[in-house]
Amino acid sequence: MTNYNETTGPGTSWTRANRVMILNPLEDSVAKQISFFEETVAKVGDTTIKADSGYCNTYYIADKLIQLINPETGEPTGETITQGKVYQAIYSLYLAAAKARDQQMNPAQPPQT
Repeated sequence: MTNYNETTGPGTSWTRANRVMILNPLEDSVAKQISFFEETVAKVGDTTIKADSGYCNTYYIADKLIQLINPETGEPTGETITQGKVYQAIYSLYLAAAKARDQQMNPAQPPQT
């Protein structure tokens, strides 16, 4: 995976998102938002140092396009996706995880679809 803001010298350092927080309020008057919490990573030889370094966020706009980036190369793929499709995917992932958890807690119950 490519590294954002990578610099080189005696070692290498870069910024990465290490936590993501999604605010999904029930009230329509409060905007949905995703925050990305960042850390700076410095690697010199076999030593890796990590430190929290900031955050950035974006507000949810269903039809806003996101340019897709190849995580291995950092290059644009030429494809786009709407924030609405990302929301749908995360919603679906949540339901799948919740159902798997519930099935583990109650194995006698048949899986819900």
